[in-house]
Amino acid sequence: MRYVGRNVVFGPGCRIKGCRYISIDDHSVLALGCTLVAGPIDKHAGGAEYREKINDDFRGESGTIVIGKHAYLSKNCYLIGNGGIDIGDECTLTPNTILLSMTNHYASFQKPSDRSVGGAHEIPRRQCFTIGPIVLGKNCFIALNSVILPGASILEDSSVLMNSVVSGGRIGPNAVVAGNRAVFVKQRYTDPTQP
Repeated sequence: MRYVGRNVVFGPGCRIKGCRYISIDDHSVLALGCTLVAGPIDKHAGGAEYREKINDDFRGESGTIVIGKHAYLSKNCYLIGNGGIDIGDECTLTPNTILLSMTNHYASFQKPSDRSVGGAHEIPRRQCFTIGPIVLGKNCFIALNSVILPGASILEDSSVLMNSVVSGGRIGPNAVVAGNRAVFVKQRYTDPTQP
């Protein structure tokens, strides 16, 4: 691992690939069955197509996964960090949360009519990917079975309700979103100075 802080807990059955690209800060927990995959992609090898999503909130290096202090990744969280993932301090990811900074695309970007390209083929020249960093700000809460896709920023104090899909863009700060394509529902925390 690039860095492991104090009192970090790895639950049984955690699977980690690309350890040298992963940092986990103090008092964080990866519960039962979490999967983390990290490492940069050589976009010039093999002839695969890539579409990049820019995320101006991301300050890390491509291919890295950085998990802050007191973060909790619950049972079976699944992180693909080839595009980069930054999880802030005190974030919670509940069971089966998926963060995909790189995804397979269903068809060619360059030649959409080419039926030989797209999907999850093993042959690089038949592959198409969308890649972009994901950022979770401090104290975010991602609920059960939610999926966060390339290029998404979920700013501090925000929450994604269960079974939601965040397909890029910026959410928050202090927002609650839900749905597939996640949309704003309300503010997470009320202002105590307001009636």
